[in-house]
Amino acid sequence: MTDAERTIFETLYWTICLRTDDQEYLGRAVVVCKRAVASIPELTADEWSDLQQVMKKYEYACVNGLGATMFNWTCLMNEAYQHQLPDPLVHWHVRPRYAKSVKIGGETFTDERFGHHYERKTDRAVSDDVAKEILRVLKKCI
Repeated sequence: MTDAERTIFETLYWTICLRTDDQEYLGRAVVVCKRAVASIPELTADEWSDLQQVMKKYEYACVNGLGATMFNWTCLMNEAYQHQLPDPLVHWHVRPRYAKSVKIGGETFTDERFGHHYERKTDRAVSDDVAKEILRVLKKCI
């Protein structure tokens, strides 16, 4: 799927895309600032305010569409500094968490670590059909 096809929604300042390469945590997505911002303190008040609305909107969609219980939001820009010329870009990873298993697109998603820190190194890729169903459910709730 292309980035455009994985886009859940956009605002003036942010784009939120489904991570089809890793749905270990159903609804896992990345929220990227549209402006090239290298560090969190560089965000403007408008970008912060808009991010808060993005978070509310996305959590609402995950709770009402997928049955998420709670969320882990992280801003990890470590990989940008593994390069000779670092080029960090402020972005957030969101991992919805689930107290109960969820079935969508013919697959069952179970959060085996619910109530504990999420597992970082996961790679549960989903088919385009499953990704499209997750996107359809989320967009319906946005």
